[in-house]
Amino acid sequence: MTAKQEEDRLIECVAKENYDNFCHAIMMTEAQRKDKQLVIFGAGILGMQCYYTFRELKVDNIVFCDNNSAKWSQKIAGCRILSPEEIAGKMEQYYIFLAIENYQQCCIQIEEMGYRPGEHYVNLTNCSERKLLNDFYNDCAAETLILGDCTVSAVSVADDEKKSLADLLYQKDSVKILALNGLYMRAYYHLFLLSLEKMPGLRKVAILLGLDIFAEKYHLLSQNQHLSMMSELLQRSEIFAEESQAFGEEIKKRAQEKKIFQQTAPNRDSGMSQMKIEQGRRLHMRLNYLYDLKEDTESIWYLKKILKVCEERQIENFFLFMPINYEMGEHYFGDVFYQKYNAIRGILTRLITEGGGQMVDLSYLLGSDDFISLRSTNEGIREAGRKKLAAQIIANLTE
Repeated sequence: MTAKQEEDRLIECVAKENYDNFCHAIMMTEAQRKDKQLVIFGAGILGMQCYYTFRELKVDNIVFCDNNSAKWSQKIAGCRILSPEEIAGKMEQYYIFLAIENYQQCCIQIEEMGYRPGEHYVNLTNCSERKLLNDFYNDCAAETLILGDCTVSAVSVADDEKKSLADLLYQKDSVKILALNGLYMRAYYHLFLLSLEKMPGLRKVAILLGLDIFAEKYHLLSQNQHLSMMSELLQRSEIFAEESQAFGEEIKKRAQEKKIFQQTAPNRDSGMSQMKIEQGRRLHMRLNYLYDLKEDTESIWYLKKILKVCEERQIENFFLFMPINYEMGEHYFGDVFYQKYNAIRGILTRLITEGGGQMVDLSYLLGSDDFISLRSTNEGIREAGRKKLAAQIIANLTE
């Protein structure tokens, strides 16, 4: 890939399970999509991840479709964005790959347009949630549980060898890993409690923390609720029934919330100027890593609850602060970056130590070259960086 193509890439990373699912979908739909134009329904992050995977597989003749009228007639990554009306009833012309988070209503919409599952379209979404559910019920003999977010499951779209951090850390019948984008402390707490039921030999738990999850309102983002997956797990829970039921009701409310400010990475937009991109990077880092951490918050409450359960069950616990692109932080904010970020680290370190936990700080482990930092500051870690990080985590958990 040329330097110019590297600059033009609008998505830096993809969950490994999504990448594998995209590849499988292309292989399994070869006959159905023959001689048709491919439509990626969803011109958002997941759709872009799908696009770059297809491009890597030498699959072209792609257009996008989206329900957002503001995107119609525009282009993303050089591909047109169509309205649903433009593809309705044209099953002989188009084959659809649905790649959107809120897929349930879109499946109904696509079928009302005349398309049938498998024959005319395939749903690529909810793959990460299905993987976590499968992983939850497997490897129940493992003594170590690792919980994490998208940093644990993601690979770079530019990697030659696509092994995620989870792939590098996993050990059959020894280490179980549950990772999913957008998880926060209350979700980690309930995944931990539920895992106690399935892992009678659990002796050690490690939570890989991006410090952005302690930012104000992070836990309220509707996209972080994973309603169907968490509901299924909570409904099957045999312990902590009252607490689990309360959490189930809460995530239903949060999943419907649309007004919370989205503190995510800068918008992926091929039309953004370099100045706008830089402004987006600064805002993203400031909101997610240079905030004032308050101790009387939901995130801190559930951090303490995890520590308490570990103490009661005599489970060794580790909280690992995941790497951040600190060189970019210094470039944007100078000493202010270190002052603000270190203040967050200091508070969390004190709370974890007071609760009898072990803190492993990997914040400054990786340099800028280990990150894919076109649009974000921490999610995209290159292959060499993931190997370095995995080696350090293994060393800390086994020493």
